[in-house]
Amino acid sequence: MSSSSMASGTSVSTAYQVHLPLCVLTNNNIADDVQVDVVLDEPTSNSDHNVWTVQVVDVHNNKNTRLWTSPSISSKVPPAVSAKFKKKKGILEVTYTVSHENEKNDDDDDDDDSAAAPTAGAEFELHAEDKNKNQTQIPENRANMDMPHALFRDAPYVRIESAPPPYGRHAVATQDVKVGTEVFSSLPYAAVISDKYADKLCHACFAPLGSTPRLCAGGCAFAAYCSTECAANDAADHKHECTLLAALKAANQAAGSRGLRLFARVLNKRAREPAEAFAAVAALDEGASGSGDEAERARFLGMAGAVNKLVPPASRMDDVAELARLIAKVHNNLHGVSNMRGEQVAHALYPSASFFNHSCWPSCVVGFSGRALRVHCIDPNGVAAGGILSIAYTEVYASEPVRAQNLLEKKGFRCACDRCKSPRDADVSLTAWATGAPVDERREARMREDARNALIHYQRAGGDVDALETCRARTASLLSRLEATFDLHHELCHECRFLLMDLCRDLGRHKDVVRLTRNLASDHDMHLPKYHPTCALTSYREAESCTSLGDKGGSLKAYEGCLSVLKVCYGVDHADVVEVQK
Repeated sequence: MSSSSMASGTSVSTAYQVHLPLCVLTNNNIADDVQVDVVLDEPTSNSDHNVWTVQVVDVHNNKNTRLWTSPSISSKVPPAVSAKFKKKKGILEVTYTVSHENEKNDDDDDDDDSAAAPTAGAEFELHAEDKNKNQTQIPENRANMDMPHALFRDAPYVRIESAPPPYGRHAVATQDVKVGTEVFSSLPYAAVISDKYADKLCHACFAPLGSTPRLCAGGCAFAAYCSTECAANDAADHKHECTLLAALKAANQAAGSRGLRLFARVLNKRAREPAEAFAAVAALDEGASGSGDEAERARFLGMAGAVNKLVPPASRMDDVAELARLIAKVHNNLHGVSNMRGEQVAHALYPSASFFNHSCWPSCVVGFSGRALRVHCIDPNGVAAGGILSIAYTEVYASEPVRAQNLLEKKGFRCACDRCKSPRDADVSLTAWATGAPVDERREARMREDARNALIHYQRAGGDVDALETCRARTASLLSRLEATFDLHHELCHECRFLLMDLCRDLGRHKDVVRLTRNLASDHDMHLPKYHPTCALTSYREAESCTSLGDKGGSLKAYEGCLSVLKVCYGVDHADVVEVQK
């Protein structure tokens, strides 16, 4: 590995790591005291000021337990080390790390300015980090080993295990987990407010802006904050986003900028922080584009070219193909940050969440508290030690073909969870036709299209009362046709019923809301986990309408039902739980 030519007096800092899978230990072949002796070959380096550290790590079951670390050793060549510790079982790895400072002078122009790494034979894996350029790519196999340990170091309920496909690396319980337990929480690597809520919520903490928001002092006139503190906390992340937004505004293209804003933040953070901070993102899965889907690969390449032209030069990636892979990883692992009301207020990248495998009947659910992602166990029976901690990447109230299509399009994989392999008995009603109704696939396709159009019309109606009433009447008519054609718990009936509930709420038709929420509760009893957030939302809607109708008993009962679910899926300290308790 060679560094680029440096001007006179410039200091180059380079770190090297060499990883040796040392040995597998068992009770039968080694004594209690383990003696490790390691010697590396002399490196070809032009520095006399190398500082070495050596580590011995047990990587068995991805636990990455550090067993021994040497003191810093000043030496031109890798020092021989001898480590002694007690260990009976495990898989050991030895890591040598060297850092040095090279002073380059004009007189050295004729010399080779490479900073070669230690050589130790073909059995070693090597990567180098040029901290001056800060463009290091962490080898995936190293990231696969280190990232779980780093991300879940403070998560007592979670460990990461590896298994053959379809499981791969996945989160399992370290101990018995009871229903309602928060098993993990994490802040995002990068996050942006949704376009719809850009003038309503703080761009740093996602709290309401209040009556006197602090607007960005830069040229974007877009970012807004609830306090001076939030504005200061977001300044570094917003810097390049601000430049991008100012350019888009000048070109009259600022609308719908959420995706670009997110990539501006990701690339800005990648450019300004050490490579180790980016390793968790680099280790994410690309989805369909990484599994040979040429159409997806071409799509992300096109996006990469556009992004590189729009972001500030300091954030750009010279390798467009590598940028396309990064965009695919972000797209494949992005989370919509939603509140109890189902409003998607922001989008954020949580690399740690990728270790929780998908299930169409999950044991856990993701919730959000401000910027923080929180994972709670919702399985009424809990999860036993060693059991898989799973979350849902798609809508659970849906038939297997619909779930499979959504996962393939949005996440790039085909689901092989237990529910998909062995459907629940109740799942038949998700696609069943009404008794006596003739099966007509073309008719079903038309009705699915009608349902999609109804949702689009609702989204476009905004606050226009006449448009909302027209949409409500059409949706009510569609629901009547659906209920006459399919099983009452059919996925299309549920989808249309939910939309009609929202329309009636917006129009103040509270009696209709109460009727629809109670029908939806019957749906959810059949096709949603008991403590799914959607169950809390429908109870909350019922409680609101009962209150408006003066039905105190109905309101109290609905609020209690909502609260019983929220305490499990969000935690007793969540702001929505506190609000409902009030």
